[in-house]
Amino acid sequence: MKKDTRTSKFFAIYKILLIGGWEEHRTDVGRCFAKGMGNEFLVLNLHETFLKDSQNLAADWFLHSDELSEIGQEIFPNKQRTWLPLRAFIEAPQEQQALVSVSDKEEYSAEDAEKLIGKITAWGQAVDVKRTIQNIAQASIPNVGGAQLKYLAALAYVGDFNTLMDYQAAFQKGRRLNFTPMITLEMIDRAVDIALERA
Repeated sequence: MKKDTRTSKFFAIYKILLIGGWEEHRTDVGRCFAKGMGNEFLVLNLHETFLKDSQNLAADWFLHSDELSEIGQEIFPNKQRTWLPLRAFIEAPQEQQALVSVSDKEEYSAEDAEKLIGKITAWGQAVDVKRTIQNIAQASIPNVGGAQLKYLAALAYVGDFNTLMDYQAAFQKGRRLNFTPMITLEMIDRAVDIALERA
């Protein structure tokens, strides 16, 4: 298969992000940029696709809470950083997405890049982080292990030790409720301790 030698049409957006203080992280599927906003990080993933006569730039972005992720790391110690995007289940902001397509005869302008970055930044600034985490904590137990870790971290974040102690008692009796094998009694024990400290 012949290698595509075309250059990216989206140089402008990368330049504006870096000048604007966004920190770049390379990933297996594209380029990831993060910018601090108080105790949170606004995270933007960009992935380019070369088509026959055009190029596409897929973008998705979400808000990441450092404090929530630190709690998640304490509950589930991991050599790699525990990354918990703020996707909640009740009346909460979901991951946002956009797709930009540019023909081979066009360029993606700096003006268009500024508009997209401005839209992303405004979205991040409008998110009520505490309310979002409360929504996560008030939801029912998710079905997926990673989401369950975030759920336990949210319960600990808001200091809901009563719910966590109910789960703790159930686990001690051998009842796993809806939790996957990833979630252990030791993890719930640590979540209870954190919740008691924060209550």
